Amino acid sequence: MTIALHITTRASRRLLMACFCMLALVHMSIWLLLSYKAMSLVFICLIVASSFCCSYCLVFRYWQGIQQIRQLSISAMGEMILYLLPQPEMQKDMQMREVRALKGLNVRLSHKSRIWPYFLSIFLLDEAGKEHKLLILPDSLSPAAFRALRVSLIWISQHQTM
Repeated sequence: MTIALHITTRASRRLLMACFCMLALVHMSIWLLLSYKAMSLVFICLIVASSFCCSYCLVFRYWQGIQQIRQLSISAMGEMILYLLPQPEMQKDMQMREVRALKGLNVRLSHKSRIWPYFLSIFLLDEAGKEHKLLILPDSLSPAAFRALRVSLIWISQHQTM
């Protein structure tokens, strides 16, 4: 078995749903706090509804901004190259040859990375010392690619020399 692989991550819908659920809990607590005040029910509903709509729009826009498509290539020796691809809207404007001509960054696995069975929080350091964060949930890749990436990262973390 080899650890060599090439993956392309997608935006995680589970992460978006988890953020929305946390926001729902926050708004339910706001509702409970405001219900003890001597305000009318209509006023409380307006406050919570407007807060709810604004925060959901902001979270969705933030999620869209951070969900950049990334490609990670791992060689059989454990060297990693990270390709930061433009957003899908920008890819439509670019020619495919320009997308393929993007240069990759030679990166190494940081000690801060966490590799769990259903969640990968990967911190990669490039040659300039800049840190690149990858948050990969199982819906970001196919099940086989997720397993292969997890195994490759475990092998790299155990055989990496600083």
